[in-house]
Amino acid sequence: MRLGPRNEGAQALAAPGGLASSQRWTPAARLEAVITTATIDEAARSAWCREQGLYPADL
Repeated sequence: MRLGPRNEGAQALAAPGGLASSQRWTPAARLEAVITTATIDEAARSAWCREQGLYPADL
């Protein structure tokens, strides 16, 4: 998961600390993101990821 200054609202998806990007999510947060994006098309998923500061490959 990529966090940046534009991503203050995605703190629910990330745990605090200096962990590697793939280690920041709790299993529940990762599952929630996958469920949220599972039924949307690629363009909408990419937009959602940008809003969250993520890359689609992080899902």
